This record gives sequence, structure tokens and C-alpha cells, in this order.
Amino acid sequence: MSLTTTHAFFARLECGDVEQVTLRKVFIMNNIKNNRSTKRYFVGVGLGLILVFVIYVLLGRFPFDNTHQNAGQQSSMPAVSNSYEPSLDDIRFVELQFSAVITDMYMYLGWFPEEKEMLKKASVKAISDLKTIKDYLRQLNFTGDLIELKDMHLAIIDMLVQIYDGIELKSTDDIKRAFAEFNGLYYSEKYEEALKQYKSLEKLPEDYDLKEPECAYNQQDKETYLNAIEFVKEKRFDQAYKDLVRLREKYKDTAFEHCIMLKMSYCLIMAEPNERGDSEFNSEKKGIALLSDILDAGEYSPVLFDAFYKWRTMTQLFWHGMSNMSEIPNWEYNEKRWSVIQTVKQHIKDNPDDVWAKTQMNLLLSLPNIKRGGPFGNYNIDHWVMLYQEYSKP
Repeated sequence: MSLTTTHAFFARLECGDVEQVTLRKVFIMNNIKNNRSTKRYFVGVGLGLILVFVIYVLLGRFPFDNTHQNAGQQSSMPAVSNSYEPSLDDIRFVELQFSAVITDMYMYLGWFPEEKEMLKKASVKAISDLKTIKDYLRQLNFTGDLIELKDMHLAIIDMLVQIYDGIELKSTDDIKRAFAEFNGLYYSEKYEEALKQYKSLEKLPEDYDLKEPECAYNQQDKETYLNAIEFVKEKRFDQAYKDLVRLREKYKDTAFEHCIMLKMSYCLIMAEPNERGDSEFNSEKKGIALLSDILDAGEYSPVLFDAFYKWRTMTQLFWHGMSNMSEIPNWEYNEKRWSVIQTVKQHIKDNPDDVWAKTQMNLLLSLPNIKRGGPFGNYNIDHWVMLYQEYSKP
């Protein structure tokens, strides 16, 4: 996947106009082939919606309403030390977190505005999370133009708190007017200008090669790795996986091990269950675990962005679902994202000329949250098609 394609895809996910929705439908339907993940998703969506309806009718309640479970849970933001020097990255992280709050509230405002008790519980949690974000932001001692951006985001948070406070008592028209005013402040040209000014991304040529195989100790290992990639392209996932497992044993605790693990994960997720002699559940669970291991190692590698993106996409599909009413724990995903970013930052500090590391950090910060409101469900299906559709590269 080229960087131009990736950035264009991120931009498309941020759009909501009719043309983009139409393109989204065409893009998804053109890539629905005979792989098991596609079948499982659409069969699962249909069965899931039927089950939700039946339970709702029988019990008179919404089984996906988990506000009673998490209303008392306190979300947290990173600790700020006295010596910490904040940057635009912190502003971007704050943006991701209050976007996560907005996405959570959208489930109730978008689909269940008449369920006042649910809306009230959700708003209490949203306001608590927004105040947590505000406390974090107030601790950051910015300099220069970033001070203005900090003040702007504090004002945005205050406005959002005002909208959510007592929202169950407000009319639909009042809520729409409040959000119209909010959007005028939220989508600020000043912020876009700051992104252009402070963004550390250095341009990479379209044919930029990470040279992953060059990390191999010898020519034989390099050829084994490249052959495994060819097997993946031929959909011979079982053979590729076996070769990669043997190769991994020689590269424990190295950046190349992470490259190998990323490919192993792809094989586990894409292989038919009978190929691995494993159940579909266990195969995909192991694939996700490999991605998590890469991220949790706390060591820099050239595949951290890919590993995070695939881990989040598959975790959402596997554990939470892809309907508009599924839980989407963007807040927790962003905590993991921020931890990975700190690993990349430390590497850049030690290796200031590593252009790919700077690109990875920008990609991690640019990847939008998983949103609701798509015609087929939440927007994780777009991410899944982008990463695991039939013609994607491992």
C-alpha cells in the first residue's frame, strides 16, 4: 500500500458527502469475493441484527447498551511530568480522544435520541471523559503558536460539555443548533495551518523500499523471507506460515522478528481454517495476539504502524463488531496508539535521520478513529477491506 493511497484513504474516511458514500459502496462490493472473512462478516451482521431485534422485543431493552457497565469507570490520560515538553503531537492526541467521545455519543444521538435514560447515562460518561481530557491539556505548558491552539481546544471541550450536559432534556432542534455552532469552532483553519507548519513528515518517493529483507543475517534467510511473501501472494498461507515460524526462531528480539511476525499474523488471519488445522476462532485470535506482541514489546521496528493498524482493525472485528451499534473502544485504541508513538519518538531522538520513523509517527497520528454512520455498519469495514481485501498486500 503506497503512502499516497494510505493518506487518500484516511482523507476519504473523514468525508461524509454523498459521492464518498457511493464510492464506499462500490469499493466494498467490488472486493467482496469468496474469502471466509467477508462471508462471516455479512452473515454475522444479518444474524446479529435479527438477534438484537428478538432480544429487544422479548426483554424490552437494548442488549448493546453498556452505559450501565462503564458509567462508573474512570478513563485516564497519560501522566505529565514537570520536565515534559509538549508538542503538536499532544494536541493531535487530544483531538483523537475527544473524537472518541463524540463517536460514543453518536450511537445514542444518531440512533436512539428518544431513549432518554440511555442518553443521560452516556452523557454523564462523556462529560467525565471530556473533563479528563481537559485536565490533561491544562497541564501541558505549550509555547509560541501552540498556546493559541491549546486555548482553542479547551474552548471546544467546554462547548461540547455544555451540549452534553442535560442533553436528554433538549429538543432535537436545539441539539442541531448547538452542534452547528460547535462545528464552526471545531473545524478550524488555524489547526490545519498548524499541522502544515509543525508536521515532521518528510516526503518519501512512491517507490520507497523499507528493505526489510536486508535485516536478514545471510542470503539464505533473505530468500526464505522473500519466498514466504510470494507464497502469501499465491494464497499458500500454510506454507508461508511454516517457513516464517522457522525463520523467526533465528531473529528473536530483533526488528526483523517484528517484520516476520507481521507476515505470520497475516497468514493466520487470511488462511482457511482447514489449512492450519485450527479453528477459525483460534487462528484469528493467534494472529491478533502476534500483532499485540509487536506493539507491547516497546521496541522500535519499521512495521509498528502496520501492526497497530491491523491490530486495531482485527480487534474491532473480532471482539466488538462492525455494526453501527457495536462498542467501539477508540479511547483504549488511542492509549495503545500513544504508547507506540512514544516508542517511535524515542527512536527518532536516537536516530534523527530515520525518515521512515518520522513517517510512521505521522501515519500513527493521522489514522482516524473508527467512526459510526456507514451504510454497511461502522467504518471499520473500510479499514478491514483496505488491509485484508483480496488484492491487498501482506
